[in-house]
Amino acid sequence: MSSELLLLPSQDALIQRLQHIASYSEQLLLLCGVKGSGKSTLSIALASELDEYNSALVLCPQHAEPCEIRRKILVQLISSPIFDDDVPLIETFVRIQSTLTKPLHIIIDDAHLLPKTLWAECILLSQMMCAGAKVSVTMAMDSSYYPTLVAELSESMRDNLLPITIEALPVSERNGLYQSLLLRTGQTPFTPRDIIYRQLEKQTGTPAEVVDLLALALEKPEVEVNKWSWQVKTMLISVGILLVIGSIYWFNRGQLESFFSQPQVEKQLTVLQLQHKQQANRFLVEHGRKLVFAVVNKNSQDTNFGASETAKQLKPLLEQVETHASQYPLNSGILITKIDSHDEVTITSTKISKNDTQSATTFAPIKTQKVSANIENTLLSDKINIAEIHQAVQPAAFKEADLTAPSKIPPGKPQGFTLQIASVNNQKSLDVIIAKLSREQNLYLAKHQSRFVLLLGQFNSTEQAQAVAKRIQQLGLSAPWVRKWQDLDEYIIEREIR
Repeated sequence: MSSELLLLPSQDALIQRLQHIASYSEQLLLLCGVKGSGKSTLSIALASELDEYNSALVLCPQHAEPCEIRRKILVQLISSPIFDDDVPLIETFVRIQSTLTKPLHIIIDDAHLLPKTLWAECILLSQMMCAGAKVSVTMAMDSSYYPTLVAELSESMRDNLLPITIEALPVSERNGLYQSLLLRTGQTPFTPRDIIYRQLEKQTGTPAEVVDLLALALEKPEVEVNKWSWQVKTMLISVGILLVIGSIYWFNRGQLESFFSQPQVEKQLTVLQLQHKQQANRFLVEHGRKLVFAVVNKNSQDTNFGASETAKQLKPLLEQVETHASQYPLNSGILITKIDSHDEVTITSTKISKNDTQSATTFAPIKTQKVSANIENTLLSDKINIAEIHQAVQPAAFKEADLTAPSKIPPGKPQGFTLQIASVNNQKSLDVIIAKLSREQNLYLAKHQSRFVLLLGQFNSTEQAQAVAKRIQQLGLSAPWVRKWQDLDEYIIEREIR
């Protein structure tokens, strides 16, 4: 027995008993025990002793699908990866029974999490013969699940089950396990040995309890802190901080009183700072106006809207921009003064004159002209080209994306011959095969009704296809099926893998 498992005498005797029953009994073995009783350890130990069997050890996770458990069992028992994990286990083993040379022994740990479908398949599988011997199935499960299982089975199926309960460890083995684990840690426990022995006697007798007790004995006991001393220290520190603050105020009270008694003057901007602020605001308003004209002009050109529709879109945008523009007049620009019901926009061009004495900016309307709402490429005397504005103010991130790029279309079906490697219901079942064919080219994934089909090669003759088929079998795969591409009209090529 492997020393890594650290089996106790009672556990070793149970393993020998399980081996004997598996060899002569025709029932499915149920290894029942409470949490922490060592079910997983015993399952691993049993699997390591099955030298004359083709064995499979599976740990059943919570909420596992039946196809996942079948796949875990089959990959350990069958050398060829070509199988369908959607098919019940009994059907798969009937099909490959003649190729198996050793008796089978399947071990499932945490079987209380196993789906009901797999329970029925395993019970039927335990009645099947393989390589001249009965297929052995051992399932480790929580003892609390056994009444629920029996209540859901018929009387005939109950007779096919043989429950074996894991007994509690005697006190001598608990103490021996504790000492062995302690010796491995190389540490000195803080709990005295006589206290440990009394705690071992009170336990129910599972190995997990012994491990927990060892961890507790190796923990360093916490030293109880004197809460009163901490309270005194905190109070002294607080008093010291208050004394320091009071001393600082006492020596500097004159300066603090004079500072707070002085009137506070609001900070004002200089004439140069005001000019810079106005220039910044003007730039932002000018930029917003140009964006409005550019976007509306492009919309009217691209979508072929009429003048009426463009005017309706233009009006709210321009009103918002001009509201801000009235607060920060521009040195040169275009002001919208009216949008009437005839789909015409009254646009006023302005310019700036400066008063040297007041450093103020005034505006005088130069001329007013009505233009159509689709926005001409040139506006009044300023000659503003809307297309140039649109290119200048539009960031590169907002340019139209190329939506006409062709999407990748799966290739059409070639001519000649190909090899059908596998046909399964679950696409994940093909992952192992695809990995073995990593050096092959022209590998296709096709769909036929509800099944996934793996195809390999484009061959001009059956001789070429059969030569590649022989090479494929050397990888441990079953003999492929030579097919004509013209016979695969109902097959849909999903993608070319490589």
